[in-house]
Amino acid sequence: MVRRNSLDVLQSSLRLTSIGVGHTPVWHAAILTHPPAPPLPIQKHSVEPIVFKEDRIRERFFQDFPFEAFRSKTLTERATIADPERIQGKEWWSLGQRTRCPSPEDCIDFCISLNENHNLSISKAYAIATAQFSHLRAIHEIAVRAANREAETYGAQFRGGEINRSAMKSENALRTWVPPRAVGVNAMGDVWSAEPRPSFYALEGKFSGGEAYVHGWKHWNDVTTQRKIYSEERQTPIAE
Repeated sequence: MVRRNSLDVLQSSLRLTSIGVGHTPVWHAAILTHPPAPPLPIQKHSVEPIVFKEDRIRERFFQDFPFEAFRSKTLTERATIADPERIQGKEWWSLGQRTRCPSPEDCIDFCISLNENHNLSISKAYAIATAQFSHLRAIHEIAVRAANREAETYGAQFRGGEINRSAMKSENALRTWVPPRAVGVNAMGDVWSAEPRPSFYALEGKFSGGEAYVHGWKHWNDVTTQRKIYSEERQTPIAE
């Protein structure tokens, strides 16, 4: 249903009654004596988006370092308590003063600190912060690789995460798998199969009723039983 103005409703009713459509409503006199107030104009308020300085720097940082968004982070690292004695303000002129392995948030905080406390532009502060961030991360990665090599030299074994352990278990299980030809080979060098060989019934075009299948299974079972008995007799010591 279309929403109409109160004045439009009155005018429409007057036009209809003037041409003889319907009767004059009882509320015409009341509306003409006390007309409704005109509708208020619709005002469109423009709300400016709230954008912080950190949001623009964070967006640019993850455009330049997209792989930092995929770096694993534990729940305990997310809920760290801020150190009240950490360096900040004008005394913070190097990213390495706070940590040797900075996070993206440390780099963004350092960029804001350079802009607010050292009167540097956002572009220059961002260039300095990201350069020191890359430098510290490279030093940390080289140190971790050297420590892993040293640990492996002394015999340490790194099993990796759950995915690597699952892959190793699967590989070990596949190594224990033996082909079926190495398990049920009979004296004639054949392997019992669910598909019987063509018998004289099949050659004559008749149905054997499963006799060929049962015959092949029994033959294979008899051969394996005899081989097991033969191996047990060879392992039995000879009585003096």
